[in-house]
Amino acid sequence: MLSWLESSVSKRDPEGFYQILNVGLDASAEEILLSYRFLKIAFRERRKKLNIGLIQEAYETLSDQEKRTEYDARSRPSAAAASDRQGAVSRFSSPVLLLSLIAVFLIVLVVVKGPDMRAALISFHQGDRLYLMEDESSMGTVVSYESDHRFHNGAVAPAYLLREAGGQEEWYPARDLVRLGKAR
Repeated sequence: MLSWLESSVSKRDPEGFYQILNVGLDASAEEILLSYRFLKIAFRERRKKLNIGLIQEAYETLSDQEKRTEYDARSRPSAAAASDRQGAVSRFSSPVLLLSLIAVFLIVLVVVKGPDMRAALISFHQGDRLYLMEDESSMGTVVSYESDHRFHNGAVAPAYLLREAGGQEEWYPARDLVRLGKAR
C-alpha cells in the first residue's frame, strides 16, 4: 500500500519531503497535516516498514513556512523544472490521498470498534439462516433486527430476533452470527 513511501525513504532526492508526505509542491498546510496524520496511523500499523523520524522531519520542515521556503530554495534546481513536476504530482496526490484516508478511517473504525462495528457493517435480511460463529450450531432464520437491543443482562447491542427450528424466537447479538444461506 505504501510502496511509494518506502522507495522515497531510501532515495534522498531534492523533493524527498514532498514525496514522503505524498503532497504537491503547492500543498496547503491543511493537506500537509492530513497527510502527516495518515502516515502516523500507517506507522502504527506497520512499524518496521516506515521511518517515522523521516516522516516527522518532513512534516516539521514543510509545516513551518520559513523552513519550507528555505527547503524549497535549497532543493529545487529551477522554477521551470519544478513546475513541470508540480503538475504531475498534484494531479494524482489529492484523490489518492483522499481515498487512502477514507480506507484507513474505515479500517481503524472496524478494528477499534471490533465486533459491534463489524456487525453494523454486515447486515442480514429476513429469511436468512444464521449460525453462531463460535460453535457453528444452526440458530434459525431472521425475523427482525434492532440496532440497540437491550439484553436481559443490561447490555445494549445490535441484535437479531431468530426463529429456531422448534418455532420459538430468541434475540442474539449480531456480532456472534454468521450467514448460512437463504431459507427456502
